[in-house]
Amino acid sequence: MAIGFYSSALGIVVGIVAYCCYYYYNTNNNHTENPHGSQRGSNRNARQQNDNGSRSSTIPPKPSDVCIICSDQLTSPLEQLPCKHLFHQKCLAKWFEFDLRCPICRYKLSLAEYEIYKKRL
Repeated sequence: MAIGFYSSALGIVVGIVAYCCYYYYNTNNNHTENPHGSQRGSNRNARQQNDNGSRSSTIPPKPSDVCIICSDQLTSPLEQLPCKHLFHQKCLAKWFEFDLRCPICRYKLSLAEYEIYKKRL
């Protein structure tokens, strides 16, 4: 009887620890790299600096690139997040109404970064 109790208790503890690790990873996943290894957006010459210090994208999209939010091909005007992912400006503005994380890699924008994008969108 006691062995069954300890086995159950151990299983519950392991489950709770696993859930806590999963929750921590998903809420603190602030990767600044594209997880797919794409070099899109890494060319400094392809970006221009705005008066307020933020960068807006002038990178021409590849014909195969699509906006992950609307599933349409990427066409101007585009916005590039700090994680280097590109989106239509209108799609990103709508996305930010609900979530301040990149829809691809879940990079979490700080409030300061969001305010910069909010002024442009």
